[in-house]
Amino acid sequence: MYRSRSILTVALAVSNLGGAVIVFAFSVWLLPSSSITDAGALVRWNAFAAITYALVATIIGATWGRRSISAHEEWLIEDRPPTATEIDRTLTAPRRLMIIQGSMWAIAAVGFTLVNGILEPALIPRVGMTVIGGGLTTATLTFLLAERITRPVVTRALEFDPEPDRHAAGVTSRTLLAWSMGTAVPLIGILAAAIGYFITGQGSPTQLAVAMVALGGVGLVVGFFITLLGVRSFAGPVRSVRKAMARIAEGDLDASVEVNSSTEVGRLQAGFNRMAAGLREREELRDLFGQHVGTDVARTALERGIDLRGETRQATVVFVDVVASTGLAEHLPPRDVFALLNRLFTVVIEVVDDHHGWINKFVGDAAMAVFGVPEWIEDHPGAALATARVLAVELAARVPELDFGIGVATGTVVAGHLGDERRYEYTIIGDMVNVAARLTDVAKGVAERVLADAATVAAASPEERDRWSPGAPRAIRGRREPVAVAVPIDGLSRAAGDRSE
Repeated sequence: MYRSRSILTVALAVSNLGGAVIVFAFSVWLLPSSSITDAGALVRWNAFAAITYALVATIIGATWGRRSISAHEEWLIEDRPPTATEIDRTLTAPRRLMIIQGSMWAIAAVGFTLVNGILEPALIPRVGMTVIGGGLTTATLTFLLAERITRPVVTRALEFDPEPDRHAAGVTSRTLLAWSMGTAVPLIGILAAAIGYFITGQGSPTQLAVAMVALGGVGLVVGFFITLLGVRSFAGPVRSVRKAMARIAEGDLDASVEVNSSTEVGRLQAGFNRMAAGLREREELRDLFGQHVGTDVARTALERGIDLRGETRQATVVFVDVVASTGLAEHLPPRDVFALLNRLFTVVIEVVDDHHGWINKFVGDAAMAVFGVPEWIEDHPGAALATARVLAVELAARVPELDFGIGVATGTVVAGHLGDERRYEYTIIGDMVNVAARLTDVAKGVAERVLADAATVAAASPEERDRWSPGAPRAIRGRREPVAVAVPIDGLSRAAGDRSE
């Protein structure tokens, strides 16, 4: 921080020196010979006075500016978050320094104009424009250099308030400042030369031409470099945002940019960081939500929205339950039972995902898969029946240590969340859920280990329907009349028998 103050003092000296050089150059080119005052003496006096005043202005402006800035840098010294006022003062420091230097040169413009006007009234417009040109140069250089020097402090301040609603100079103001130094100052000199020539008639056309060529050349060269610096100051941050956006597009959601400006460019940087943070949060929520309710539910909720309060839908449910899990737990350590169930559920998840269903819940040693909700599947009965057939084969092959039963039923359900904002579960409620669960119990005693209600098979596509054959009606708990069922034609052929818990 102390190093920045020293550099800032040097920058103020350089700015005032630039203003003095402009005044000197204008004095040489714009103050013609006078009938009252010796031209050489007048030029020398104005040049000496300008340089002297520039030194005085540097000392006064540097002292004033440093005190103004130091009073609001305590948060850096104390290593604490800045207050809103301190942030505001930090962001507007370059503008305040510019105003201080501009005020000093405004006083000089009045004083020099009055003194030269007393010597020769015809000099008033020329001298006034000369000093104004020096003042514009000093104020502009002060702002541009101070902004560059204070950028690390501004970056720190913006960490605590990334999009401040302040009165710091924006892109338009900074562009106008660059224009004033690269274009306005030389044009002021040309106008002063032309006005002086036409009003007073002093000087020759050759002198006027030389002044215009010299000032025009300065305008071209200085204007080019000032414009180049201005473009680079904006292009750099915009380029960083563009590169970060490319990283986002490639899937790198950790991309971010440093906010180092309080202009619209800084707000663009801050806006990008907020967007990236929002995308990261959205992705984390989707992952978390997907783990809780399934990836399809999460995707549908985030992309199209679902009515979590409850909506009536047509869906098909597949229940899978392990046979004699209580006896299994009596003979195996809990860790081994846990590992077996995870193997079983891994197969269930894979097969259900392959057929575009989603796992609604795991209940102990049972799993409930749903088809048609929340993401609509045209042939959800067929997808559920195919899942049940494949699942029976895969489980027997990959988890032979466990026996199981699978039940399938379709019908009208209400889908939504149960609970409140502290804890909820997205699930479905309906009579067919109970039917599927009860069929799972009965399926544990049939050779195929799979039972589907006849309504589900009838609602499936012809291709899937042909893979099932009617079975003997089965009595299930909670139903007075037996339920018409079907079994897969190419299903398992395990010995039938009641092996349920």
